[in-house]
Amino acid sequence: MSVFAGKKAAKKRLWFSLKLATAAAALAILFYFRMIRLDALALLAGHPWTLLIAGLIFFCTLPLGALRWRILLAVQGIVLPFWQIYNICAIGALISVVFPGAVSGDALRFLYVAAAVPRRRTILGVTLVADRLLGLLGLGTVAATAIALQWPRVAASPGMKSVAVPIVVGFVVALAGGGVLFFVLDKLPFERLGLRQRGSLLRILNTVIDVAVLYRRAAGPLLRAFALSLVIQACSIAAVVLLADSMELSNLMGPLQYSLAGSLAILASAIPVTPGGIGVGEGAFQHLCLLLSNTAAPYASAFFAFRGLTIAVLLAAIPSLIAYRSRSK
Repeated sequence: MSVFAGKKAAKKRLWFSLKLATAAAALAILFYFRMIRLDALALLAGHPWTLLIAGLIFFCTLPLGALRWRILLAVQGIVLPFWQIYNICAIGALISVVFPGAVSGDALRFLYVAAAVPRRRTILGVTLVADRLLGLLGLGTVAATAIALQWPRVAASPGMKSVAVPIVVGFVVALAGGGVLFFVLDKLPFERLGLRQRGSLLRILNTVIDVAVLYRRAAGPLLRAFALSLVIQACSIAAVVLLADSMELSNLMGPLQYSLAGSLAILASAIPVTPGGIGVGEGAFQHLCLLLSNTAAPYASAFFAFRGLTIAVLLAAIPSLIAYRSRSK
């Protein structure tokens, strides 16, 4: 068992090293081809108030995210104080951004809450998946809306159209398929598929079905959680737009175009090619802005600055980490 665990850990370290090397190579390319420029980043020093406002807007995603997860937990009968959930979510976000890929923020959230409700671990795990899916649903909705609002400009660019159409189609198909599964999950003949002979798997499936049924009956809380997802994504995109404006890139594109590029770049960052999507989000933002504007500029600098801003803001979670760990002791 120890040999197997050692090999598994070695593969995990190797995979993380490859992802880290990919991130470093992507950033090196972006800097080399001046898609990220230090002089563009230096312009932010002349806009301290914009930086502060962008930071405050992004900081709002922390309590809003905690509130969303608290709603999902409460539907399942897991009621915890808001500040406890906020501290746990802030710690998870901090670890995920400062040590991307090394430690899962969701895993930490699970461990911290599981310590408080040890007999509800399976349900807790399902709520984490639901929370993540709602986040992706919110981001996909914002991205699809941005594409719709900018459709004349998107349609005028063959390259942009080739990116936008598959995203919208994929989002609609995934949404429809997920919605159907959500409403018929408890009606599927799992027992006829021989799952009765696999007791642990059947228990997990039964728990997932029970969770889905409870969420179906809680339309109001679920809609509130989805609305919070939309606001959270809007806050992140607003921060990107403000940073692009501070870098004097606003004369090349307007807020709606940067919102479109920003939403799709954040979506690209969710692809686990590099830790935390480092380099991937910046490259996607650069490419999308070029397609929308047909003008060369260091657009990736704005998304790179957004990444730095998120790290700076999430450092505010350090008191949560200290307070929660001392409280646990």
